[in-house]
Amino acid sequence: MSYNSEEESYSSVDLNSGNECLIPYCTIKQPKITTIMKKLIAILLVSLPLFTLANSFSSKMSQAMSKYESAQSVKEFVLASNLFGQISQAHSDQWEPAYYESFCLVTAGFDAVEFGEKEGYLNRAEVQIDLMLKKWEGNAEIWTLKALYYSATLMLDMRRAASISPQIEACTQQALGISPANPRAKCLKIRNNMGIAQYTGGDLAPICADAAEVLSTFGDFKIQTEWSPTWGETLLESITANCK
Repeated sequence: MSYNSEEESYSSVDLNSGNECLIPYCTIKQPKITTIMKKLIAILLVSLPLFTLANSFSSKMSQAMSKYESAQSVKEFVLASNLFGQISQAHSDQWEPAYYESFCLVTAGFDAVEFGEKEGYLNRAEVQIDLMLKKWEGNAEIWTLKALYYSATLMLDMRRAASISPQIEACTQQALGISPANPRAKCLKIRNNMGIAQYTGGDLAPICADAAEVLSTFGDFKIQTEWSPTWGETLLESITANCK
């Protein structure tokens, strides 16, 4: 091998021999991409966007849930509802953001002072709930939410109890037909039965016993997803407190 300092070139080297590799003439041999490697790469390319989307949904839901859980006023519940609505539009295959969008509106309907304001929030909630039931008819939590909506509309005019109470009963029965142990559906069924008994002068003892039983096993119910609703325990506590 000889070296020419003026041209800075290498000579007398067999670059194809595999015995010597002189930079910059050395070519690094790339490993062969096997069929298995190709499949793995394809899986990664498909999975990465899905993983990113899942993380995005989880992050958005965490932020919205934080807004909802800290809400104290009607305005704050409505703002939380709007936030869930944005998530629902971006993730239309997920039922939880649409659920909380409506749930916050129902809560605002309960808490608002002016009749027109109450009615406006509940009308918006009804539209969203009915759309959800078209997509997820077999979801017990959405049927329970519809029962909660009817409970809120009853507060607008107690004189409509004769027509609204049966609708609450029908919705809770639908929910319990899908999920017999659902404590929220049981809670609203008990609440409805207690209202009827108080109005008609019926016996509250068996209703109070049912409330105490559901309350004692409330924590045993396994929720479906990370964002599934968990409300109802406080309402049952208030029902049992009125039984004493």
